Amino acid sequence: MPRSQMAARRGPPVVIEGTPAEIAGRLADVEEGKRITVIIPGEELTPSDHAAPQAAAAGWEDDTIRQIFAPSQAGFDRSGLSDDELSDSIEADVKAYRAERRQRDERAR
Repeated sequence: MPRSQMAARRGPPVVIEGTPAEIAGRLADVEEGKRITVIIPGEELTPSDHAAPQAAAAGWEDDTIRQIFAPSQAGFDRSGLSDDELSDSIEADVKAYRAERRQRDERAR
């Protein structure tokens, strides 16, 4: 009978909020060499920001991107959801999917 292999799993992400000094203090405790991702919210991207030159370099015009996503944006606008409500809904769907997948995997064992 073939041996099953365990796949390495990462734990859930850790969110650290605070001032830059508070965050720096918390990051000092992170294991050396461990990779981290930092997301700094707050500023809306404009065409002069980082993403626009990449899209233009790839041959995408700002208007083309808007046209592609226009139906999705219109549907979102009609829904009346706030950005936070949409985020919460997506997060709940992902959690439900993962729970179903775990149940299915446990039954298959």
